[in-house]
Amino acid sequence: MKTRAGPRQQELIEFLESIGINVNPVPYPAHSTVEEGRSLRGNMPGTFTKNLLLKDKKGRLFLVVAEETRSIDLRTLHVKIGASGRLGFVSPDIVREILGVEPGALTPLALMHDRNHATTVVLDGKIMNDSQLNFHPLVSLLREARRQKGLSSAAVPDICILDPDGDIVRHLRAAGRADRHPGWACYHTDLYVFRHEGHEYGIVGCAVGAAFAVLIAEELFASGCRFLLSVTSAGQILPAQAPPYFIVIDRALRDEGTSYHYLPPSDYSDADGHLVQLAREALTAVEISVQVGASWTTDAPFRETQEAINAALQAGILAVEMEAAALYAFAKARGQSVLCFAHVTNQMGRIEGDFEKGAADGAEESLRVISLAAGRWCAERPS
Repeated sequence: MKTRAGPRQQELIEFLESIGINVNPVPYPAHSTVEEGRSLRGNMPGTFTKNLLLKDKKGRLFLVVAEETRSIDLRTLHVKIGASGRLGFVSPDIVREILGVEPGALTPLALMHDRNHATTVVLDGKIMNDSQLNFHPLVSLLREARRQKGLSSAAVPDICILDPDGDIVRHLRAAGRADRHPGWACYHTDLYVFRHEGHEYGIVGCAVGAAFAVLIAEELFASGCRFLLSVTSAGQILPAQAPPYFIVIDRALRDEGTSYHYLPPSDYSDADGHLVQLAREALTAVEISVQVGASWTTDAPFRETQEAINAALQAGILAVEMEAAALYAFAKARGQSVLCFAHVTNQMGRIEGDFEKGAADGAEESLRVISLAAGRWCAERPS
């Protein structure tokens, strides 16, 4: 069934029909995640894509259009497409200036706005023989939410933090160090901005659980985030040392539902190995005792039965938490930089005096860990 098109969609439809391409707009409500999109589109036929606008060392722009589950390694992609040096994401302002859309509505159809032909298009060979390709129709949830709320289009900081427990946010606000971001258009959360040891951060508190965390991650990257860190409290499985301490999660057992909407089934979601190594080196350089290993991501604490705990222990899993598997699946499917820390603060109530997080409910030490990892990322990121 055809739907009434907005002004920009109508311009697009008229252009495509002028070159002999039939267009049938399909009702497709605004959404923020692959999971939502798939549930909304039902059995809609055809191939869906993810689209990345990147630049190389010489400032040349590349729009990479790939099948939505394709894993893209930005560290090696430049070799395959003939770019000069490693590729990095462009700022939201460049997306708007060159292609005339918000980052959350990036689509190859927006190339009609690139009047100066500044963008080189790279198409995934996997989609070239597909009979139907489905692309975003130049309408953005982000833009519409800003319009409804009367917000500016200010980008979020390059480095953002998910704080599921909310301890870091509460600590920063109590100290008067965090201000609400003026352009955060999310309907469910507040984004706070603060500076710490020379870097600016955005932080969202209390986004607990895999589905909620990934929804916020999608919105953060659509709004300009380039590196996302998650620091969540976790229950100890393998007794590596006495809590509290930190784990750099290098893989997460997929005992939740969200990750399966981003990647095919497998036992684990893997972290970006380079980011894991970066964090390990940054923390051990200042003699912070940190573990590196696997976590178990579950949808609910009520699933942490003794039988399940024993199985995780036999698998060598260090801790249990509620977000990492989905965040890593999202990162791989979307080609984004995400790193998850587990702050092991408890033994799941099995001993007296459990759940001690440290000073300021662990916020001060968490900020130190974040600062070290982010500082190393900043030193190594493409310009």
